[in-house]
Amino acid sequence: MMHQKALRIMPLLVLCMVFFIIASSDHMNAATKVEGKLNINTATVSEFVLLPGIGPNKAATIIAYREENGPFEKIEDMINVKGIGRRTLQKLEAYLKLDGESDLHVEVITTTTKQDAPKTDPKSEEGTKK
Repeated sequence: MMHQKALRIMPLLVLCMVFFIIASSDHMNAATKVEGKLNINTATVSEFVLLPGIGPNKAATIIAYREENGPFEKIEDMINVKGIGRRTLQKLEAYLKLDGESDLHVEVITTTTKQDAPKTDPKSEEGTKK
């Protein structure tokens, strides 16, 4: 009995969550700022996914290629990895290196839209100007 009630309520909860996500996304924008460099010869999946356009599957493919073929000798060798084309490599090159410690980090920057900016009363501003 209790299980059936939970099943009936579940679609409503999902709908509420979707509405909340859509409503909150109208007021907030998020951007990421990537800085530093990633050593492609030692990077893990969790480090590769910090790169723009690289998800867990592509990261795993890069690591599998590296394990099968040995360390990358040139950054351009990443073009041999399935799923890494010239355009992808061009986007990533600035963040890649072959040796040394990785120091790549991602900063998430959130901003509010104009409609969230505090509203000022033009009449109250006139009184402060001299």
